[in-house]
Amino acid sequence: MEKKSAEEIVASFWRAFAARDPREAYREHMTDDCELVMPGAPPMKGETAISAMFAAYKTAFPDFAAETLVAIESGDTYAAETRFAGTHRGPLVSAQGTLPATGRRVTWQSADIVRVRAGKIASWHVYHDPIPLLAQLGVAPG
Repeated sequence: MEKKSAEEIVASFWRAFAARDPREAYREHMTDDCELVMPGAPPMKGETAISAMFAAYKTAFPDFAAETLVAIESGDTYAAETRFAGTHRGPLVSAQGTLPATGRRVTWQSADIVRVRAGKIASWHVYHDPIPLLAQLGVAPG
């Protein structure tokens, strides 16, 4: 079996996330001790915390889509600028509280650093400004 690149593993995760339950996508693509760090949220570690965060986005944006704009790979590290889009049709649960559905179509971008180990994602660091997303949802000045 040929070793998958970090870029292939991340792309496979996004396809699985779009098609299945976030817990299944986690189990298939992330290590048991995976760590995820992103603005506005406490650091997350392991399936329970990380899959809950992805499930919250899938509930809030059932048509959630990710498009890689630029990607760079070096060994087991993958860096990408990604554009996300979705229609806010469900409650968005976050560390700051719950935002009821607004029905608004939104897009936002992120730069992420992902490290893989033994064919799975071992850490994911998200670097994005949440204000543009919150402004599109009507809860922050634009």
